Amino acid sequence: MKSCIALLAIAVLLFQFIATVNQACLDLGSLLETLSIDGSVRAVIVYGSTAAELDVKSAWMLYDYLSTFGGDIKILPDRNVTIDLLTRYHLIVIGGPVANLIAARLNNEFKNARFEFSSGKWYLKFGGVKYFGDDYGFCVLEENPFSNGLYAIWIAGTTRYGTKHAVDFLRDRQESHLGVGFLVKGFRLIKIIVPEKVAIVTEKSKEINFVMINNPDPQILARENVTKCWIIPTNLTGWNIIESPNLTYLPFAGMYNAVLVIRGIQIKEVPENLSIEVGLGVYSVCNGSFCVYKPLQNDQFTLKYDNSTKTFRFIAGPYFIPVNEQFGVPWTQGNVTVKIDEIYSNYTAFIKVCAESKHAVEMVINGSGDISFDIGGDGSLTTIKISMVRATPKVGGWFEFTVEFRNTTILNLTDKTVIGDDLNLTLYGTYVEFDNGTLWILKTSNLKVPVSTKIYKYYLEMKKAENEGRYNKVQEYVELMVKEVAEIHVEFDELNWLIAALVEF
Repeated sequence: MKSCIALLAIAVLLFQFIATVNQACLDLGSLLETLSIDGSVRAVIVYGSTAAELDVKSAWMLYDYLSTFGGDIKILPDRNVTIDLLTRYHLIVIGGPVANLIAARLNNEFKNARFEFSSGKWYLKFGGVKYFGDDYGFCVLEENPFSNGLYAIWIAGTTRYGTKHAVDFLRDRQESHLGVGFLVKGFRLIKIIVPEKVAIVTEKSKEINFVMINNPDPQILARENVTKCWIIPTNLTGWNIIESPNLTYLPFAGMYNAVLVIRGIQIKEVPENLSIEVGLGVYSVCNGSFCVYKPLQNDQFTLKYDNSTKTFRFIAGPYFIPVNEQFGVPWTQGNVTVKIDEIYSNYTAFIKVCAESKHAVEMVINGSGDISFDIGGDGSLTTIKISMVRATPKVGGWFEFTVEFRNTTILNLTDKTVIGDDLNLTLYGTYVEFDNGTLWILKTSNLKVPVSTKIYKYYLEMKKAENEGRYNKVQEYVELMVKEVAEIHVEFDELNWLIAALVEF
């Protein structure tokens, strides 16, 4: 009976359309804001005195990243941490309870993550679910148990590699929505914990459920023993949210949270084996005048939108450029380079800009300046703004590069007549659109997603059996739905998820 009830609950989940969007200000993807005190970052990073070397390196890697933004960042082994630091600073703890004394305290205090010991071995309990095996890593944000009003971030893993992957994911996904906790295995996102009581109602036309069905058949499983199912009303077109109850849940490898339905169909047109044409992307709800999303994992690229000036702003950096070394300007495929001849004591940099090594422009930058060049065939100059964020005389400096497109709400990043042939902005995606407070970014090529009328029929039969009290039939129809989802699937890129699109009901 328990398994029947569980399957029934999953089936009910399949057909819920609850349109909510998470607007939490507390988010691991906004690390600088979360760790700020009186407008400045103040945090202490604690690693274990007896921790593995890789844990210590992970702690220093996070320290180096946060230090580039200024503020008061400290890093210490657990035995050197004072009560003053614990009560006056936000806390970042690296490693598990065996190697880190502070982590041992968090292991008893935190509600969303803890290590437990049973039958001679340790396992991780994250978000109420037990995880066994190597290379799981997690990051959890909760109240600092040593001080009211401050936060503690705990990053650890079932192995030291899991810890490092969690640190990498936290650093590389800043300005994405990460909730108050996430679990990774290797480089893949497994789960995100969403803050409670932060949902607001949005319009129903912007929702697509994306749910999971447990599948007992090992021959037809998707990754992590889960089959995933899209519920797409087939007469819907335009941008829609995947898994609308959880904005922070990015179902495909932590990369996509929205779907663009390119061609919808009417229910009367739905024969077997018909597909809906869709594209996967991301969306971000704007706060104030800017909308921010960091689309790449390993490169420092940001896309912002200013609604007041109708301006898309693409930012690359900050990058550290050593003195007297050539550095390729982002988006130019290495055809444009800059070289810092010298940084003076007043933090003025003397920079040489070279296009195709044939032309040189010398300019003095103290704050920011513009680069204009033409290396393409359209005959038009492209202007990139370069800004000095930080600098060390005689050594090098941190610089940002920015390109802007004004007076538009839609931008085709593959249209050379719009962006010019000097730049390649497809790193962000192929198409961006700002609509009613939301920035949408198309990331994939078009996909053909199969439509299944069988699943809808099985659902109707299941509801009828449920009303009549024939629970053995309820389980039978749920299993048929699971099987149907597994049989109609689509594969793309390096991902292999089982996907089904349902007709409007």
